Amino acid sequence: MNAVLHDICWILPELCLILGLIIVFVVGLKKSNPWLFMGIAKPFVLASVFLVFVKPDSDGTSWVFSFHLENLGSQLIFANSLAVDSWARVFKILIYLAALFPLWFGLRSKEISKTYHLEFVSLILASIIGMSFLVGASDLLVIYISMEMVSLFSYVLASFRKSNVLSNEAGIKYMLFGAFASGTMLYGMSLLFGLTGSLNLGDISSHLVDISGTPPLLLLSCVLIFAGFAYKISAVPLHMWTPDVYEGAPTPVSSFFSVVPKIAGFAVLIRFFLTALSQPLPDIAGQWSVLSPGIWPFWVAVVSALTMTVGNLAALSQSNLKRLLAYSTIAHSGYILMGFVVLKDVGLSAIVYYLFVYAFMKLGAFYVVICVEEKSPHIVPLNAQIQNFKGLAWKSPLLGVVMAIFLFSLIGVPPTGGFFGKFYLFKVALESGFFWLVLVALLNTVVSLYYYAKILKAMFFEKPVSGSQNSAPAFSLAWDQSYILVFLSAGVMIFGVFAEFFVQWFKVVIF
Repeated sequence: MNAVLHDICWILPELCLILGLIIVFVVGLKKSNPWLFMGIAKPFVLASVFLVFVKPDSDGTSWVFSFHLENLGSQLIFANSLAVDSWARVFKILIYLAALFPLWFGLRSKEISKTYHLEFVSLILASIIGMSFLVGASDLLVIYISMEMVSLFSYVLASFRKSNVLSNEAGIKYMLFGAFASGTMLYGMSLLFGLTGSLNLGDISSHLVDISGTPPLLLLSCVLIFAGFAYKISAVPLHMWTPDVYEGAPTPVSSFFSVVPKIAGFAVLIRFFLTALSQPLPDIAGQWSVLSPGIWPFWVAVVSALTMTVGNLAALSQSNLKRLLAYSTIAHSGYILMGFVVLKDVGLSAIVYYLFVYAFMKLGAFYVVICVEEKSPHIVPLNAQIQNFKGLAWKSPLLGVVMAIFLFSLIGVPPTGGFFGKFYLFKVALESGFFWLVLVALLNTVVSLYYYAKILKAMFFEKPVSGSQNSAPAFSLAWDQSYILVFLSAGVMIFGVFAEFFVQWFKVVIF
């Protein structure tokens, strides 16, 4: 019992989120005020961020607080099934902060009914609780249960607008693809358990060290497990659900899907492969060697190339901005995978840096869509056509400027954070000998310039046609909308200006 209580002291952020979820539910029994629900959820999420920097001492009688995450140490809890280390802490911080924005986006969205705002806030909170456990999972069973927890709540969020056909379709497609990926992953985990006799990632690695060669069963297991992770991060070939779900789901939900689950997916993907299928090189710090099967980095690199290529090519023909941003998400998953295949700490720190920048620019782009939908009554929700954004920079200069910053960062134009994110990923891949992968990524970056330029052209160089739906008068934004847009765009630029500092800081903190 004492051991259980000691372990519970290490999951204070998750307990804080659970408490917040319970209080939101209780208050929702008597009240139906979206601002009240947000006012309750926000302090608990921020408190969870604070609690990430807290750990119990050895006897559990006092607490240690430090902004230096590397000084908090690491701990395996609950029979070594959950890790509390710098890797998990950094991703928890990013998940909590990123999830705050979709919660706020839902306040003014025409697609989130005030009647069901309690459910919206509750589902978001429940999802990030699952992701919080997922990023620290060091056991196959915990990984599976955490991913299922996130997926089940996500299915409901995707079909949140019950009266809308596209939203219902999004939920059904998301559920069907999720069920397939979940079953595939579970089967792969069962094969891996049968081969090694353990569910713990560290024990699996110890057993694989003693296995010579590459057993076909192990190779099949890794492929099936990777399929489950690929679904979560929208990597080829488990990417097909992404555009339909993003288009059909309410835009605040689409913004949530495009960022937060992706962050958790990459965190657990990297933890699984580096802990179970790799081992640190004893003579070279910050580098890993691959256990059987020894060829998986090459095949992940192939998936990376295919993912970025499919995402960018499919985005070229899109006229719906939400579908375009969905294919953009797929392409960026391909870019991020480049830093994973090199098996070096510099590659992983580049991934963490890119995910922070990605959160700013993708959330910002989706919020512009939400603001336009909210301020332009003629635009039907779930129908964010690019043509509806004609002359946006003339009707709202702030929206035009910040959207341009987000798009330039998504393209990779200096001095935005997106440019340096790609620069560091390309650099580590090039130094590790993946010349062909860097060439593919460069070509894809050029391709992406075309479809992002379509949006910029519509906003700045195409004035609304008189008498059309696009000829709505100029509009002003509420104070909170302006604040969020300026904050997100400033974050993109700050991460660009101080890119080297952030990359080195992540390297020190995590490794």
